[in-house]
Amino acid sequence: MNYRILISAIFYTALFLVLPLSASASTTYIPVGDEIYPLLDRLEAEGVITSGLLNTRPISRAEAERLYREAEGNSAGSTLFVKDLVGSLRRRLGSSTTDPSKIGYGAAAYIRYIRTDTTLQALQYNNDGDKPAKGSNLRVGADLRLENAGPFALDLNPEFLDTGPERENIMHHGYAVVGIARFDMVLGKDAQWWGPGRHGALLLSNNADPFTMVRLTNPEPIVLPWVFKHLGDFRFSFFITQLERDRDFPEPYLWGMRFDFKPGRTFEVGIHRTAILGGEGRPNDSSIWGKSLFPFFDAENTGTIKEPGDQRAGFDLTWSIPAGRQPVQLYLEMDGEDEKNNLPNIWAWIGGVYLPRIGSWERLGFRFEVGSTMGRPLAPSVWYNHSIYTSGYTYNGRIIGHHIGTDTRDLYFELSYHLPERDSRFLIAYDRHEHNMRGPGSSEIDHEAIAGADMALSDHIGLKAFYNHAWVRNFGNQFAPMQEIGSFTCVVSYTF
Repeated sequence: MNYRILISAIFYTALFLVLPLSASASTTYIPVGDEIYPLLDRLEAEGVITSGLLNTRPISRAEAERLYREAEGNSAGSTLFVKDLVGSLRRRLGSSTTDPSKIGYGAAAYIRYIRTDTTLQALQYNNDGDKPAKGSNLRVGADLRLENAGPFALDLNPEFLDTGPERENIMHHGYAVVGIARFDMVLGKDAQWWGPGRHGALLLSNNADPFTMVRLTNPEPIVLPWVFKHLGDFRFSFFITQLERDRDFPEPYLWGMRFDFKPGRTFEVGIHRTAILGGEGRPNDSSIWGKSLFPFFDAENTGTIKEPGDQRAGFDLTWSIPAGRQPVQLYLEMDGEDEKNNLPNIWAWIGGVYLPRIGSWERLGFRFEVGSTMGRPLAPSVWYNHSIYTSGYTYNGRIIGHHIGTDTRDLYFELSYHLPERDSRFLIAYDRHEHNMRGPGSSEIDHEAIAGADMALSDHIGLKAFYNHAWVRNFGNQFAPMQEIGSFTCVVSYTF
């Protein structure tokens, strides 16, 4: 046996053997785009939550309940505003999962209206792959949940779509959870987000359609035994899915694995990896899977029929500094495209600064995020592309990672205003990204202005509205005058 395979096998086997086991009830997971996450981010940056691992999403409702209890206990000496944030988190979580010894239920209905004058992805991203038609679009859906049914939980989100000329029924997301000791096996369709970036993520985001997959994770952080205890709170996630048929090699496999560690109360580390392999017309035997799954395998014959697939890997770091006068959170994600000498190669990155409040102005928050997928000068269009899997790192036509795509530089600013006593948040944002930085032709330059609100109109009725307006120059990397485009989205929901 190749020694690299042996080392990798020992590593993965040892990791799963040391995970402690115990029985627990199962809950569903909070959708990636839920307004609960900005609340959790704010409380973590303030230092009220210290044991969260929030860079792998979704998190389970049981984990969100645990973080609420932690925040409630740690906020005793905090300002009234922070206590209001904790109260807003309690109300948004509801009461369906507060008692793990009892079966819980949850139900909500919503109407989403989208009016857009373009089909360009410049205004349609990080929306679970939704592709509204030009003009008026209507979505009507329901979210039905079963919690704590012993080791089982269920979440179904059927949706009716009306885009004018076309009407269809879809399952926006729908999955079952099976609790196995301290692990959850999730079977079905759901979105994921990996990394500390909030405007985009390099390997996994909700930009594309949710995968129909099998995912294995530990829903609540654990501390590993022996010397591994020094890594602090630990969480992992592993998934495998098949991509769509309409691509160069139909129905290839996509798998991914991520480890999150918190060696200190304010410092978090993530390590992740994804790979596409197989598909009709490509080998799919144990040797190919071995080369893909085990990072220490000698990837010989790269570029031939023995090529193990389209691989990406990297890490991210998050440092929360809950200083009294000015708390701040710093984060960085770096990922390599494919590999060289068994290590990630051709790097892309995301960096950000988050101020949960601006000095004594507790209601104002500020985020600055910058990202680049420019690669190297001699390899400008490598990210999200592959010489064999020419359909790229996409699912149903959308990039699985950051919506900016390849050879792009992105700057994002966001100013938010919180009214936790009204369970409301408002924001204005500006985004600028420049495509085709090093490739032939012209560079497409997009400027986007965003205004949005998420409000609770009553104990049961919520309203979410966003308006995006963009100025696009040199669309499609071809010299062209500037275009102005706009999009409006409004969602009214009722929680039973």
